[in-house]
Amino acid sequence: MGLLRILIVEDSTPKLESIARVLLAVPGVELSDIQEARDSTSAKRLLKEQRFDLLLLDILLPSRMDREPKIESSMELLREVTEREGYIRPHHIIGITEFDESFATVRGKFVEHLWALIRYDRTAEEWQHQLHNKIRYIIEYKRAARFTDGKSYDCDLAILTALDTVELSAVRALPAKWEQIEVPHDATTYMKGQFVENDRRLSVIAASAPRMGMAAAAVLTSKVIYSFRPRYVCMVGILAGIPNQANFGDILIPDPSWDWGSGKIEIANGVERFLPAPHQIALNVELREKLKRYSRDETIFARIKMDWNGKKPDTSLRLKIGPVASGAAVLSATDTVAGIRDQQNRKMIGLEMEAYGVMSAGEYASEPRPKIFCAKSVCDFADETKSDDYQAYAAHTSAQFLYRFALDELVPL
Repeated sequence: MGLLRILIVEDSTPKLESIARVLLAVPGVELSDIQEARDSTSAKRLLKEQRFDLLLLDILLPSRMDREPKIESSMELLREVTEREGYIRPHHIIGITEFDESFATVRGKFVEHLWALIRYDRTAEEWQHQLHNKIRYIIEYKRAARFTDGKSYDCDLAILTALDTVELSAVRALPAKWEQIEVPHDATTYMKGQFVENDRRLSVIAASAPRMGMAAAAVLTSKVIYSFRPRYVCMVGILAGIPNQANFGDILIPDPSWDWGSGKIEIANGVERFLPAPHQIALNVELREKLKRYSRDETIFARIKMDWNGKKPDTSLRLKIGPVASGAAVLSATDTVAGIRDQQNRKMIGLEMEAYGVMSAGEYASEPRPKIFCAKSVCDFADETKSDDYQAYAAHTSAQFLYRFALDELVPL
């Protein structure tokens, strides 16, 4: 995933290849972020379906592949995209032509709308320098301003983990061709990659928080939303399950999520007591329905379990949606867990330390807000027998579930 999503509308293959070479020479531009259309009709369809940072448009263009190239086809495309509803307007437009007459004809219109216009010459390099410099400017502006129009997403999915331990290792093991990237003035290390299967392709960002807990998770979530504008955000990893509600390795989806430590401590008749007053955050309705439907496919979960070569339980792997509480402390006390369940939600299926922070950050994020969920797997039961035996297995089931669910159910840009 590069920094720009680009649509080139060009009917000449040699010219298209020349333009692509110039674009790919600019740091931050990747081949996977460039799409092409050979006529104005195809371009219109793409501009209704997808958001592009840059439209690079040939001035002499056929309306269809079997028609002659005309200026009118290109100008009609520009008028529709900029004036009519139903199109996702690109942030930048660059016109390009190798004919002096075409250049002169449209120059006034491009100047009027502050669009760039480049004179292409296959025998010279000046046009290459102009295009290269323009693309660099757009990228630097986007980096500096963290540009958002309040509507457009820049990547499909952001994956978060609480720590760079077994949880992030399980994410790194996913087949995404991960590359490390940096955000200016941000000490966090991010990975970018792609989930690809057949004709489906999702751009993905992954990162871990510097420490456990809701505060660190909320900060990381906010930074990821601000810097990458993902359509979906999911925290994966490990958590504690509630006995008789979940088994080792089961994937738990918090709905709702809350901070079990939120409330008031008072003294009544000389006795100190805690009065919980949690704010609960519900799972996005659309995601809940997708997850409920997905949970019924036993084959998928059997395959995830079978692919693990280490220690695993005898029970079948399942996905469960239900109340999961977040707290500031690691628990290994049966009575404390029972008290949280009995006082706050008797249907509670799990306990962990980050989900409420992640979902809070998403709930109050600036537009466009991502759809946020957590998918953590059971590694213990927060009791006196707590151990690390199933941590690696739980991290595996969590990450592998998200990989399959993302490719099967999430809608890419």
